[in-house]
Amino acid sequence: IGLDLIHQRRASIFLIYKGAKPIAICFNRHWGPVFSFSIPSYDLEFSNYGMGHILIYKQLEWAIKNNYLLFDMGMGPMRYKDEWCNTTYRFNTWIIFRKTSLSACVYALSRTALLRLKNQLKTWKADKLYRRIRSPHKK
Repeated sequence: IGLDLIHQRRASIFLIYKGAKPIAICFNRHWGPVFSFSIPSYDLEFSNYGMGHILIYKQLEWAIKNNYLLFDMGMGPMRYKDEWCNTTYRFNTWIIFRKTSLSACVYALSRTALLRLKNQLKTWKADKLYRRIRSPHKK
């Protein structure tokens, strides 16, 4: 669906080249006045140059030139977001279901319970503990 979104001007691909070689790429979404930075990637040979930061800088520059009011970096805690963002917001999830359907009610209640459990675990910092256990030990 990415190509369809690009044709509808609701998404874009941002590339950084070194000569003819693409070294960084990012697929972005456009929601009216909101530029949504998402799915960045870069050639690991250039990781010493902070390509992630360069991608953000150049796209933020482009978003400002093109009159976007908000540069959204998506949900989830990441160190680069702490370095670049001047505000955060709480992500809301809406579960919409048909009240007359028993299976829909059961599904909605189970999803609600799971989301509440996840959010409670996050308030206890269990997500950070989980990531620390899963990631390779850093020296």
